[in-house]
Amino acid sequence: NHTSICEGGKWTAQELTWGKHYDNWDFDHTRYVLNFGSNVLEAHTNHIPIAQRLVKALVDRRVKMVTFDVRLSNTAAKSAEWVPVKSGTDGAVALAMCNVVMNEGLYKGEGEEFLTFCRTTPNVNATTGEKVAALKAHLAQYTPEWAEKVSGVPADKIRTIAREFATTKPACMVSYRGAVAHYNGNETERAIQMLAAITGNIDNPGGRCRGWAPSGSTRKGRRK
Repeated sequence: NHTSICEGGKWTAQELTWGKHYDNWDFDHTRYVLNFGSNVLEAHTNHIPIAQRLVKALVDRRVKMVTFDVRLSNTAAKSAEWVPVKSGTDGAVALAMCNVVMNEGLYKGEGEEFLTFCRTTPNVNATTGEKVAALKAHLAQYTPEWAEKVSGVPADKIRTIAREFATTKPACMVSYRGAVAHYNGNETERAIQMLAAITGNIDNPGGRCRGWAPSGSTRKGRRK
């Protein structure tokens, strides 16, 4: 069906990560937008309200948006910075950014707090310190220099953007078919969401918001 040839890899990745899938961002309060392969200003899930809120953030509040894309899309053209990337290699860049965040201690604070909700080891009772150690060991091979060879994006550029995203609070991580609609695109989406998680930008004001049905039930998010 439509989903299987469109966003199936993205939704599968999110279901593997936190059980359900959703794409909602608090553009009204964010201070930074990092975009992997989404032409959000032309077409996206919930396109009209999402595009309107993003444009308002970019124009009225001068929020910085950085877009990784193989082409100069309309969204890339409206970004503060367009970073060309080889097709299907966004995942390498995302993993390298995670490497930078963990090695430079940029996860500390809200990112470290969010690890309370994450499982990174076979031991479900692992301490936060054990989770941090497991992530660092897993990401050790994914250096910016490795990602440069795979993606064509300079290692220094990867480090700079990773530091900006991790230290500008709060921030939004956006992704879509340009990053995900490739072989193993679901793993790319998982790496992208890992980057959002370890920087504390999941279920937070100004970041990625949880999806809620219009049922009238009480909202019980991680942070209010």
